[in-house]
Amino acid sequence: MEAVFKIVLTTSFYAGIVGMVILLVKNLLQDKLNPRWHYWLWIVLLVKLIIPFGPESAFSLYNVLEPLSQEIKFSSVPETVGDAGIYSPEGTQAGNERPGLPAQEPVASAQNLRTYVADALPIIWLSGLLLMFVWLLYAGFSFAGKLKTHAQPASPAVQALLEECKTRAEVKGDIAVLIQDIVKVPSLVGMFKPRILLTPDTLRLKEQDISYILLHELSHYRRKDLLVNYLLLILQIIHWFNPVIWYCFRRIRQDMEVAADEGVLSLLKVSEHKEYGKALLAVLETINTKTRLMPRLIGMVDERKNIERRIRMIKMADFFKSRRKRVILTGILCVVILGGLLWTSASARVTSDEGGEDTDAISQNSAAQPVTGQSIEEAVSLAVKEKGKGYLEGEALTEGHKILEVEEKDGTVIAYTVASIGWFGFENGIFTGVSGSGAIPTVMTFAKNANGEYSLLEYKEAEDGGGYGDSIKRNFPQRLWDSIFSGEHYPELVAQKEAQARQYLQSIGRDAQVSQGYVEKKLVDINVEASNRLFAELTKGDAELNRFPYWIGTKEYLDQGERFIYETSQGKTSDGYDLVTFRKSKEDGRIEREYQYKIVGNELTLVFLQSTPELKP
Repeated sequence: MEAVFKIVLTTSFYAGIVGMVILLVKNLLQDKLNPRWHYWLWIVLLVKLIIPFGPESAFSLYNVLEPLSQEIKFSSVPETVGDAGIYSPEGTQAGNERPGLPAQEPVASAQNLRTYVADALPIIWLSGLLLMFVWLLYAGFSFAGKLKTHAQPASPAVQALLEECKTRAEVKGDIAVLIQDIVKVPSLVGMFKPRILLTPDTLRLKEQDISYILLHELSHYRRKDLLVNYLLLILQIIHWFNPVIWYCFRRIRQDMEVAADEGVLSLLKVSEHKEYGKALLAVLETINTKTRLMPRLIGMVDERKNIERRIRMIKMADFFKSRRKRVILTGILCVVILGGLLWTSASARVTSDEGGEDTDAISQNSAAQPVTGQSIEEAVSLAVKEKGKGYLEGEALTEGHKILEVEEKDGTVIAYTVASIGWFGFENGIFTGVSGSGAIPTVMTFAKNANGEYSLLEYKEAEDGGGYGDSIKRNFPQRLWDSIFSGEHYPELVAQKEAQARQYLQSIGRDAQVSQGYVEKKLVDINVEASNRLFAELTKGDAELNRFPYWIGTKEYLDQGERFIYETSQGKTSDGYDLVTFRKSKEDGRIEREYQYKIVGNELTLVFLQSTPELKP
């Protein structure tokens, strides 16, 4: 249902733009188009509502408008689903928290609220649709029942007048005239069994006025306005939430009546035009109440405010007739130009380059490099690594992925995967994972060119927090759910990352133990408050101090290709107090910098600082 709602929402958004553009054009060309073309311009909107996505075009109006995303935006915050299933917001592995620091609160509340709203909107839309549909059915059956019991066939004289009008309008078909007091204006009803409804008050008018009324309803019948009206009802139910669509449909019905007037005037002599206008006003005078609970009908008088416009158009009938060719040419050009601008879709190049600042997909944010692979496996691997550049960096970036299924759709290739990111670095001499992710269900969309290369278009990850399960169900085929939720792929992804880490070690000629798992760390045994000051407060303003491990042991960093070893150790001063030493050295053992802090209770004092000459403060 959510996929359907997203299509409806996107269609409604684009159709709203189409409707506003048409209203602008109609206002600019108010007296340059006759009523028929004012009515026919709305075909651009109806086509857009029925076929929302047209061929790509560089001339599409949507190239200069920010497009509405048709895909669910997944959170870019990592979420581990393997091992313990925990992430820290920076992407560091669970267990790497500094001692004495408060645990970080989860940052999913706003995202969860967004998820709940996103889940509720399709239900609200469907509920509104069903309520309107039920109302329409009830009103329709109720109205049909009332007609059956209260309407009477017209007299032979009125039926004979109808036959004369049918001949004059060149209309064939069996059309009945019913006299009733349910609908207060002359109307045309019945798709398969058309009937013209007249009121008792209408029969009190002159015969000529009654013939004008019948010609007006026959004009609707001849131009298939009943079919258009039913189509408007269906589309209005689907897009019940869009006020722009409601307003446009109201204008369509008004233009429908004016166009029907023009159809009648084309059958009348010029001398009769004024009399037709008087008949319109005479019908208006007979209206005293409105029946509220009934479907939207096609009637000769729709709204009092529209009568003035219709009278003005009647007076301009000769003007439009004298400029018939110019009006037709203007109308055709309007439909062609509007269709070219509004029926097409934004070109892929423009959408890709100007699609906004969506940080949820690599293809839509300002990624460092475009992702292109010679095979789907290579393309997925490169895409995951590109995503990994946003994590806390280590020495070597690795990735693991399992392609669950590949699907070709609409000229693109969709890879349903479980992916994992891993930055490796040296801790206590072990080449271990220093940041990354667990097994994240990920949907990647690629374009495949003529050379068989796969270029990344979109990268989506499952939502964090409470929306995790729902986001998987919305965006992965149901047949893959069990495999994803089982977590069975995580060990395989870990093995892939560790294998890539070993390859890196081999490339630099280093022999060391490789393990993505947590490295055992012995914490510094000092006062908690002193620990907070030493490993939190002091490191805020000193990037060098921040590199030293918060445990007793070593970490290694590469600076411009040169390796440095950062070591933290604990000992005692000569007077028996705790002494914490931070030492930075090169691979050959030469000391670059050394700090020694004496700990007395919760107080710490720098008692020794050694640095190379160029590093001396």
